[in-house]
Amino acid sequence: MEKIYSRKRIKIPYISFNRFPKRELNIKSKRISEIILTITIAIFAMVMIINAINPIIDKICIDESRNKATLIANKMTSEAIANYTYEDLMTIHRDEQGNVTMIEANVMIINSIASNVAVKIEEEITKNSNSNVHIKLRKFDWNKVFIRYRAKYSNKT
Repeated sequence: MEKIYSRKRIKIPYISFNRFPKRELNIKSKRISEIILTITIAIFAMVMIINAINPIIDKICIDESRNKATLIANKMTSEAIANYTYEDLMTIHRDEQGNVTMIEANVMIINSIASNVAVKIEEEITKNSNSNVHIKLRKFDWNKVFIRYRAKYSNKT
């Protein structure tokens, strides 16, 4: 005859708290042990969930900070460049027939713009360094959380 259900059963030992059922002390010890067991299970579950969620939170925070830094850099660059035209940054040299012979960059102006932009970006990032990152629960893929936990603590070799 074939086995229909062949998974190994979990064998939980039987713990008896009723050796001395007439004593009041035994009832109190049973209640205390139930409370301690419940608290232990709750702490273990909380630690398991926190360990599984931390890498997700770290990645989301890094992505958000990169987005904010990019937005700040684009904004400061646009503000700095708005005061200049192409003719201020480049000098075009032409010959007698009007052909372009050389395009010369005004390095002093470009360097001053670059240094001003870098300083403004650093100031703005420092101002916004304590900004909050809001993480929506829909960003957590709970299957990945539990798969990561299962892979970390599985006994497969």
